[in-house]
This record gives sequence, structure tokens and C-alpha cells, in this order.
Amino acid sequence: MPSTLFKSTSEMMAPLLARLANVSFSAVVFPLHYRLDHVVPLIKKSGLDNDDPANDWPITNLCTFSKMLKRLAVSRLQPHMMSSDSVSHF
Repeated sequence: MPSTLFKSTSEMMAPLLARLANVSFSAVVFPLHYRLDHVVPLIKKSGLDNDDPANDWPITNLCTFSKMLKRLAVSRLQPHMMSSDSVSHF
């Protein structure tokens, strides 16, 4: 689902996404379907040999929900991690 669709329907989608995120966090399970990504090789510079894999950058496309869930998890965990004495601060 494109991110523009999420943005344009955010009022309707937010409660559903929040529920899915809370269920995922409570169950300590991230569905396999959302962990899969699509890797696309992108040529580093025009003029390089397209047949040589060393000339490609691997570009990974995750689904929009995965990206949002990751950001939500980080926003929930970061304050706890930063306040914990057991975590070294760099």
C-alpha cells in the first residue's frame, strides 16, 4: 500500500494501525508477511557495466506498515533505553 494512501486516509487508518501495532507488540510477534522486503539492484553510476554485480547498490523496499511499526517501536523503546543505567551511552 503506498504511503500516500496512508496519509490521505490517516483518520480512518490510524485506529486500525494502532490496534495492529499493539497486538503485534503484546504478542511479541511481527508477522512474516511484513518482514519480507523487495531488493532492487540500482546501478551506482551511469556508464558502468550493468552485468557486473559490483556496480549495483542494493535498494531495499519495505512495506509502509513495516516502516511505521519500526518507527513506533523505536519511539516507545528509546526513552526507556536512554533512561536505563544498564545501557552504555555513546
